[in-house]
Amino acid sequence: MTSRGSTKAIRLLELLEHLAVEPCTATELARRFRVGKRTIQRDLQELEHHGYRLEKRGRRYAVQPTSTALNPVEALAVHSATRLLVHHTRINERHYRSAL
Repeated sequence: MTSRGSTKAIRLLELLEHLAVEPCTATELARRFRVGKRTIQRDLQELEHHGYRLEKRGRRYAVQPTSTALNPVEALAVHSATRLLVHHTRINERHYRSAL
């Protein structure tokens, strides 16, 4: 038997997966997950509170894709660290050099 908290956690994960594929209204989501519309609205607020970027298109909700690219400061930090590593490594490691 699953606890109430684990049921909610599973629903939140499935909600994220579903919204990443197809934008839906709160009513459609409530029907799909067999909960009330207000429960879905609270779930959406909780997801936003935890840092997930939700976008509202009319009455439909969708998950904004997350960027995995480095920003300029992060890219410079990685480049500098790699150069430092190559400089202080006595082994001529081709993987380090190709990364530069």
